[in-house]
Amino acid sequence: MSKPPLRALSILLAIATIPLASCSSTYMKSADGAHRAMYRGDYKRAINLINAVKPAQKDALLHLMDKGMILHAAGHYEESNKVLFEAEDLAKGIRSKSLSREVGATLGSEEATEYSGDNHEVVMIAVTRMLNFLMLDDWNSALVEVRRVGNIAADYYGSSKNFDNAFAIYLSAVIWETLGHLNDAYIDYKRLASLNKNIPYYSSDLKSSAKRLGLSANLPQKLSTPLETPENYRSHGAGELIVILQSGRSPKFVSEYVSDGLITMAVPIAFVWPDSPAMADVIVDGKSIGGTYPFYNVSDDVMRAMKSRQKRTLVRKIIKSSVQTGLYGASYNLMKSDDSAEQGLGLALGIAGLLMSASEKADERSWRTLPAHYEIGRFYLKPGKSEVSVVSRSGAKIVSKDVEISKEKPVLILAHVPWDGIDTPKRYAAKQSEQKNISEKERTISKEIRKRPSDGNLKIDLAEAKIENGDYDIEKLLLDGISQGGDNIRGYSLLTVSLAVKGDYIPASKTAQKAGLTSYADALAYAGGEKSSAPKSSYSPSEGRVKGFSSFTHGLVAEKDGNHKEACRLFLKSYEDGLKGKPVIKKALAALGASGDDFKKSAEGRAIADKFIDEYLEMY
Repeated sequence: MSKPPLRALSILLAIATIPLASCSSTYMKSADGAHRAMYRGDYKRAINLINAVKPAQKDALLHLMDKGMILHAAGHYEESNKVLFEAEDLAKGIRSKSLSREVGATLGSEEATEYSGDNHEVVMIAVTRMLNFLMLDDWNSALVEVRRVGNIAADYYGSSKNFDNAFAIYLSAVIWETLGHLNDAYIDYKRLASLNKNIPYYSSDLKSSAKRLGLSANLPQKLSTPLETPENYRSHGAGELIVILQSGRSPKFVSEYVSDGLITMAVPIAFVWPDSPAMADVIVDGKSIGGTYPFYNVSDDVMRAMKSRQKRTLVRKIIKSSVQTGLYGASYNLMKSDDSAEQGLGLALGIAGLLMSASEKADERSWRTLPAHYEIGRFYLKPGKSEVSVVSRSGAKIVSKDVEISKEKPVLILAHVPWDGIDTPKRYAAKQSEQKNISEKERTISKEIRKRPSDGNLKIDLAEAKIENGDYDIEKLLLDGISQGGDNIRGYSLLTVSLAVKGDYIPASKTAQKAGLTSYADALAYAGGEKSSAPKSSYSPSEGRVKGFSSFTHGLVAEKDGNHKEACRLFLKSYEDGLKGKPVIKKALAALGASGDDFKKSAEGRAIADKFIDEYLEMY
């Protein structure tokens, strides 16, 4: 019996050592529960779940990074540092043997190799430790991390010019400055000013540090509009408050299959979650002093990592395809042999080629617990005790604590905003719609409703306050109030106003009947086409219960009669009498538009258009 060809046998032995798809990582699935708990802000559960995960060696770095970040978010800063030091050492070790890692990834599944972390992830290991040390009030150890970040940037990015993580650079500058290394702080502030001119801190801090070093003449001519220079505050012995926010979910990688007709391969695509920075408001002793600014969006670096991963995938696929072609050729030739041993080897080589095809999956691993957004707010305050609250754009309180402001060094507030607590575009739009133009009266009544949620009259009070503020989307609120024992007459009267202003004349007529507003009911029925003739009675302002509703109802009748000039005047009067909001303005402008050119061009018509110019331009 002939011996198998040595070349084919060596290929088979090589294939036997390749990690294939069946060995692919299950870490992401195992850690999913911990990830979700952290996104919800349930850090205790997240810690328990991540501790229960037993990762394979190839996923050990991911596990350490996740664990370190969860501990950091939970405020366990010393434990977090211990884990993250271990993570950095492991990342260095894996990268030192990257050649063997690349060979395995080339012939097998990249996801089955040891995960070494993308460049920005290794940087953020050190940045997170920097934050931990700051929260432990260990500024000197934080400075060590500043230097470490600089070394990592030089190693992984080739030059500091290629490193543009503004959060890491700005935090480094603050630490240099606080510890008296003014020249180093100036260098970092100058780097930031060249990176991004949209954040006013950059130019303010650069000007301040340049002035202290006598380098003002060296500043770039064009800088962003500065805040009031910190030097003005420092000269009066002020202290500093620095608010740091972390929010959102870092993008994740998914496999996308692409083909040119000859080669099909799975490439990693970054999926960016639809969220936005918290952009919080900082309130000190009840007064807003400014907000936080977005300094770093992890998505920018993830996109760079995606391009790097895709290049590796393409090179790997080209090499792998040539190996597969050799396997299939050798398999075909051996299978034609009369020798059973060679046939068996040929079959094995063919199967190996198929297994290599089956292993095609992009590496979807990444540091899933890394926040998406990093923000900073820096403020100069008088020394002493203060109550600080950080509130999201939607009004939700992120953190509140008492602090002691000192001129010796900055006071830091660090908050990790859960995914459920941040504003995605849709959430933010909805909350903005709810929050806009809310009056103090509405806020006061809303607080009382939270204390007494079953008080129907309070809900009717709130509906009335909303109408006074031009908000007519109150049907549910009024119906709830009526069903919970609130004043029926007042409730249905307000519901009549709401429906009428929104153009629902027939339903408004029916609710007016329930409220005993007979004259209004008839007028609304006429406006809605249910009655053929206009009612002869007038509509008492006191009977309508809402200022301006009498004029508005008269306007509806005039409009139905075709007297648009009079309708316009009446709708305008209703607005001036207190019936606020865009629906009323638009009724007046619609009547103006239908009144004819003579009235529109008259001094009276032009005055009405000018009074509501924004709405007029929007409509016409």
